Amino acid sequence: MKILFVYDYSRLLGAIPFGLCSLIRMVKDNGHVVDLSLPDEISISKSLKEFCPEIVAFSVTSGEHTLYLDCIQSIARLYPHKENRPYIIMGGMYPIIFSEIIENNENIDAICIGEGEEKFIELLEKFESGKNYSLTENFWFRQGKEIVKNAIVSTPLDINKLPIPDRDLFFSKSEPMRNALQKTFLFSRGCLYSCTFCHNVYMKKVYKKGFYRNLTPEKAVQEITDTVRKYKTRVLYFYDDNFHYGIEWLESFKTLYKKEVNLPFSCHLRLDKFLTRDAVSLLKEAGCYKVLSGIEAGNQTIRRKTLKRHETNDVLLEKMQLLKDFNIYSLATNIFGIPNTTFENDLETLDFNLSLKPDYALSGQFMPLPKLKLTEDAYEQGLLSESTDTNEFNIMSEYSPLNINYKKELYRLTNLSSIIIKFPFLRPLLPFLLSLPLDKLYFVANKYFRFLSEYLSLPRGTIQAKDFLKIFSHLIFKGFTGYRKS
Repeated sequence: MKILFVYDYSRLLGAIPFGLCSLIRMVKDNGHVVDLSLPDEISISKSLKEFCPEIVAFSVTSGEHTLYLDCIQSIARLYPHKENRPYIIMGGMYPIIFSEIIENNENIDAICIGEGEEKFIELLEKFESGKNYSLTENFWFRQGKEIVKNAIVSTPLDINKLPIPDRDLFFSKSEPMRNALQKTFLFSRGCLYSCTFCHNVYMKKVYKKGFYRNLTPEKAVQEITDTVRKYKTRVLYFYDDNFHYGIEWLESFKTLYKKEVNLPFSCHLRLDKFLTRDAVSLLKEAGCYKVLSGIEAGNQTIRRKTLKRHETNDVLLEKMQLLKDFNIYSLATNIFGIPNTTFENDLETLDFNLSLKPDYALSGQFMPLPKLKLTEDAYEQGLLSESTDTNEFNIMSEYSPLNINYKKELYRLTNLSSIIIKFPFLRPLLPFLLSLPLDKLYFVANKYFRFLSEYLSLPRGTIQAKDFLKIFSHLIFKGFTGYRKS
């Protein structure tokens, strides 16, 4: 069978959609033919005409879902008679948390509501042989005006038994992805924690137990070597929410990684009591040069009660110093505009970061995506009206959609915070800077300061100066054209 996968890879560099690439590998291994399209009308029309797929499969995340829904509408326009058009399946996080989409959109034939690898292969086998596929677990199906709602397999997949994700299809379509000197990896699924701004909480409810899993050190290193031997790579980025699976795991990983790979890498770590000096030492020995950590709020009561993150300020300060002791570049992330907080609380977050002194601080505004606990809180507090449809929100929105009277100041603070945290002498000027209608300038300044910080964080010699200038000149244009005034 021919399956056309649709995903917006235009903004990706060395990163890949890991679940989708795992699925693509299994589909190819089972003898099916695959292709990949961007979700715009021109690209999808060309792919449908030239590839002639029987199934078009979308991988959709919340916050970007409107792009894919528009694409599905384009397919419907191209095929006015439904019986002539390809079968449309939607997977990814969005239909899992908002499964009503198949009831609200008659152009969607099926959605995947759980992990898709094994059950999608089962669906394809039934589809190709003409058998009844409408009872396939982990999927809901449209049959006329009725929706067949099947159960979710209660046991999560053993990710160590899944094949290595297929990067080849994406890399064949995108030269920037293929040639990116940083490649990204993910060695786990799920999360042990229950942060109210993350959809992992929802997945833990779906699967009850056992949803958090990680690869063995051997499988993790095997996946890395499979990539770096085929594609030029100078630095790696481990995308796991918390790259700390215990001292024993880190010791085994360090030994294998130094022997088989031995490239510098960055990773995410939670700055909590479990992050010990021994763990940081092992990461440093393995080649860790940068750590990204969520601070989120400077007020520890808000962090604990509203965000369900239990690190105290003292612990965060202690663990940040631990990274400095090992000369590891630190990147802190923050959320501004959290429901049931004030602008003064956001300034408190800024000032705590000034005490924390990360090498770089990345800040964003809270976006109330569907079925987040924080989104539910926003409705309850009247920050979102009952008629507000959070499915219409896009993660690229500039101003907060919450009913607050300091949207512009919040947006300006978000764009200025990284620079002020790096250069504390600017802090007394903040009230004046927030009063100026220089939103586009602040947006552009933030964009390029982030890029410059990213470049300076890389190990020396990772990217040559000429390549840096090439990327920088390209992003200057993208920065000014990327600004959208709300």
